[in-house]
Amino acid sequence: MINDSFVAIAIHSIDKVECILKTHLLGCYNFIESHTAVNLSDFMNKCFIEYEILETIKVAVSDNAALQQIFINLIAQSGLGEISEVLKKVKSVVEFFKRSSQAYTKLKNTANSNGLSHLETNSRCRH
Repeated sequence: MINDSFVAIAIHSIDKVECILKTHLLGCYNFIESHTAVNLSDFMNKCFIEYEILETIKVAVSDNAALQQIFINLIAQSGLGEISEVLKKVKSVVEFFKRSSQAYTKLKNTANSNGLSHLETNSRCRH
């Protein structure tokens, strides 16, 4: 038992009604694989699929893993792949309003009439 390796997976969320942090332990598993970023990522994804929560996961954090940075980077890269088309579309909309002062004025007036007083285009979207 001394050399056995375990992985515990807990989820944290904020209760929207009570506005308090909720924590649930999904499980504590004997993990015989090497603790590489890929193995941990695969293991956690299987767990999230088993509990049918994969689509609701926003951030995954590992603790005491030798390759934490690679693990977190893998998660971020997979998320960027899914939103790259959205980023391209958003960037083209922002570029349109930066190029056209008339369109920007109309957008600003529409925003003001809907109670959005601070409007600023931001072309720092990068992929």
